Amino acid sequence: MQLVLLDNENLVLRTTVEAVHPTAPLVACDFYIAGIEEGREVTGGFQLGRILNIDHHAAVASMARTVSSTNPAIDRVRQCGLPAPESRVVITHTDCDSVLSAAIMSGRVPPETILGEAAIAADHSGAENPIADLLQGLQRHRDFELFLHNLNLLILGKSLDLLAEEALNVRKRKRAQASRVAARFQQEGSIFYLAVD
Repeated sequence: MQLVLLDNENLVLRTTVEAVHPTAPLVACDFYIAGIEEGREVTGGFQLGRILNIDHHAAVASMARTVSSTNPAIDRVRQCGLPAPESRVVITHTDCDSVLSAAIMSGRVPPETILGEAAIAADHSGAENPIADLLQGLQRHRDFELFLHNLNLLILGKSLDLLAEEALNVRKRKRAQASRVAARFQQEGSIFYLAVD
């Protein structure tokens, strides 16, 4: 399966995704396609024509919860298997959730629960998670192979590439800095605030 990285756009149209390939099935991961709800709701997202949208951004009841696109991708592959080999997996950005959902849907990594937990940590909870921190730290490089290579090294407990190690260390320093700032917040009732100069 081929991965296609579109330019990051705020509003992605169905025609933009369909332009990736004239006939292949298309699996759009972790971005909203305008009007996707016109399709039918399926395991993992929406099917509209030859587009399968695995995404948590649609304004529907099933997505009104703490969920990231990796979680529906896991469900989809576990229940329905992988998409056809001629499919194109499409993403618009390279944060943790996009990388993991695309990697799962393309069969590059297994649909493991720990990957869903990492996506939730990256997208929602902010909890310390080595997978989330690695992929969030690397996202500006927009290099899918770099991400998957180092994800595999991390899971196997091996040394990361120098670039990935530095990205992870920067992420850890930012987390420590955020923790120090968070400790300075004050609370009045249900309001938390921080006085700054």
